[in-house]
Amino acid sequence: MSRSNSSRNSQTSSRSLRSQGPVDLATLDGTGKKTRKPCAKWTTEEETTFVEFLLSQCSSSGDGSNFKKPTFTVAAMHLKVKFPNASGAEKTCDVCQGKWTALKAAYNVVVDKIQ
Repeated sequence: MSRSNSSRNSQTSSRSLRSQGPVDLATLDGTGKKTRKPCAKWTTEEETTFVEFLLSQCSSSGDGSNFKKPTFTVAAMHLKVKFPNASGAEKTCDVCQGKWTALKAAYNVVVDKIQ
């Protein structure tokens, strides 16, 4: 492969660092790989409390399953108060919203299998 052909492939490859823009060295660990934020770890008790909280808010969600950001913000605060020593990353509004989406998806898989 000629040098010009190799250079052209590097420029069009989605895996090339060059095509991805500048690298922020602050986001790399010692091995040169990007670091990730720690994940929120959910216990069964935290999940139960979270779902029970959302159930108590059904009247504010319209259809009972699509909650708005303010509901997830209050849910995150509720979890923080009830579980002050929770492990893993903080359960923020976005984390709670993602958890609800994942729980609904798992529920729908089970319901579809039963039917």
